[in-house]
Amino acid sequence: MPVENMSPIEKIAILLAVLPADISSKIIQGFDEKTITDIVSIMYDLKSIKEEDAEKIISEFYEKIAHSDKKINFDIDNIKKLLSLSIGEKKALGIIKSIFKKNPFEVIRNTSIEKLYSVIKNETPIIIAVVVVNLETEKAVELISMFDDEKKKKIFSNMKKVKEIDEETINQIGNAIKELIENTKEINKNDNFSVTVAEIVSFMNREETQKILSFLKEEDPTFYNEVEKKMITFEKIVELDDRLVQKILRSVDQKTLVIALKNAEQKITEKIFKNMTEEAASAITEDMESLGNISEKNIDDARKKIAKIIKKILLEQGVS
Repeated sequence: MPVENMSPIEKIAILLAVLPADISSKIIQGFDEKTITDIVSIMYDLKSIKEEDAEKIISEFYEKIAHSDKKINFDIDNIKKLLSLSIGEKKALGIIKSIFKKNPFEVIRNTSIEKLYSVIKNETPIIIAVVVVNLETEKAVELISMFDDEKKKKIFSNMKKVKEIDEETINQIGNAIKELIENTKEINKNDNFSVTVAEIVSFMNREETQKILSFLKEEDPTFYNEVEKKMITFEKIVELDDRLVQKILRSVDQKTLVIALKNAEQKITEKIFKNMTEEAASAITEDMESLGNISEKNIDDARKKIAKIIKKILLEQGVS
């Protein structure tokens, strides 16, 4: 965007980004928290600015920039350092997290095309389509060009389906891909993308999970079986040994467990109660009886919370 078209707050964001952190930190202290959040959002959205544009904004403050051919890069570490100096690390992290929470695709957009391709190349076309439509046009074009013609056709045919997916599921996909990007080494070592698909599908909402599993079962029954075996779900708890179940239950709060057990299969309830004291099991039973009506979504959310704990503990224990 030309400097002439930039708003005052965009120019402030650029100025603060290029000034030494100790100076910027003193300036930023004069803003309220909302304005600081807006400034950081702009820094992160801009990512970089051409030298000539930066020169127009800060030439009187930063003369040396006129002799540099480099772009000024805004990365999250620099932003965090700037904020930490001015408002403290805890508050800084809160602002940064609030920005990421708004859009889980920020990490994806800031990942190199090569790395992004290596992470999603074996995903289903609908997952790739979700990623593509959430990229800037230039980056989307570059990413799609890396796939073969047959895969491109499937990706494009699935793009129209993306608008039918609810926002919550889109965010779940974004968060799952973000996690895969952050754990690329582990994925490359495993080199089995059925694990990747299983993890993504495990944490979608129930309706979307069933849709995707039905699609996989119809398209490739063998692959479907691999995915289903590797899915990490609340129901998986019945397959675990008692020692692991006890460890999992120690990490689950009682309210979440009570909701998750609502309408659960008897074998699941029995497995859980078997790994509790009689007093704890009795307390859970009483809470379940007094729970009353509760939505399927709340039950599903509670079970997914427990599934995430199961996944965490299985990874810690080296169990696949």
